[in-house]
Parts: sequence; structure tokens; C-alpha cells
Amino acid sequence: DNYGKPKATRVRLMLSQTDRAIIEWLHIKLGGTIYSKASSGNHKASYTWTLNGQRATLLLMAIRPYLKVKEERADVAIAFGKIRLGRVSTGITNDERSQLSKLKQKLLVLNQRGNG
Repeated sequence: DNYGKPKATRVRLMLSQTDRAIIEWLHIKLGGTIYSKASSGNHKASYTWTLNGQRATLLLMAIRPYLKVKEERADVAIAFGKIRLGRVSTGITNDERSQLSKLKQKLLVLNQRGNG
């Protein structure tokens, strides 16, 4: 029972699009989870592939040299993930917990939508 315990924060990599074949290929090759969203009005059905934790961090490290648009987000996520690699939340120091909090806030700013 995790009631009252802080939620663990981890790296999550997500890719969404309307081509299910690519999403399924990623799932077969790399694991993770697929979510689907039914079509609505003028919008096609869409599919989202997610990869979490160490696997997401390791994949970001592998593809980082090829990123051109979201490289800053990847760098922050990689820094976050490196602190957590091979450890559980109870195995990190207060200093590391503080670093994770700062990195999380930086990612929240980078991921904001709109003019905010």
C-alpha cells in the first residue's frame, strides 16, 4: 500500500502519432506500452508509445547525438535518469533528491505549451 508515500518520479519517453505500424515496431523492438485514442470529429485515431525509467534514459542516451529539436529536453531527462540509474528512490541522498527536483522543474518549463 503506497498511500501517503510520495510518488516516485522517473523519466518517461512518449511518442504519439496516427501511424500505428511505427508505434507497434517501437513496442516490439524496445518494449514499453502502447495507448490508443479513438478518432473524434475531424481527428484520426492516434497511438502513443511510452518507455519509462532506465530503459527510457538509456534510449535517450543512445539517440541523443541525432536529436535536433528536443535536445535540451533530452539532456535534462538524461541528467535526471543518470541520478536514478540502478537505484530506487530510497537509495538516493537528499542532495540527489534536490537535484532531481530542480531537473524536474526545468523539464516542466521546457514542456510548457502555448505562450506561458
